[in-house]
Amino acid sequence: MIGLHQIPVLKTLQVCTKKSRESARTELFWNIGFAFVPVVIVAMIVVLSKPLAEAPSQVFSTVGRGELMVYAASVCGAVLYSLRYNIKGPLPELVQAKATPIGTLSTLTGLCMFVALSSYLVRRMSDIHKLALNENLLTGASLIVLVLAVVIAYVVFALKHSLEGGAADAAREGDTSFAAKWERSKNA
Repeated sequence: MIGLHQIPVLKTLQVCTKKSRESARTELFWNIGFAFVPVVIVAMIVVLSKPLAEAPSQVFSTVGRGELMVYAASVCGAVLYSLRYNIKGPLPELVQAKATPIGTLSTLTGLCMFVALSSYLVRRMSDIHKLALNENLLTGASLIVLVLAVVIAYVVFALKHSLEGGAADAAREGDTSFAAKWERSKNA
């Protein structure tokens, strides 16, 4: 059976505290919630203005045909910001040995954003120039890119909250005992 530590991006979660993973879930929930506000608004308009039987097809039209790519790109934007401005300095050595390198996370996020934006632009250009595209392939690809963006975001946010929470300070010094670290800082 494959463990979390064997999957390249997810292995970072093993160095994150339970509290930081909970904080990451909350941050991710709000991030995705704000990204999907247009879908919720359209859903409310459709439910209020159309017969209920037409609602699923009308709401799906807002996320079908590649629009999930835009939401994936917005999630990637928050991840790139966190990688650039919230994770400062090199990771502690003990964390580096177990976590995915920051450069790899940045590259994967940038690649995800590039695929999302370029696929969305290709889809929009096909609408303008009346080119045929495989809609099912486009919808499936947009869902995959969105899921990948959300997974990467969760890992980065959990790492960010772990580093902010001071869990990495003890690891920087190779200490597992918070009390010993505290005593040393008081005596210094």
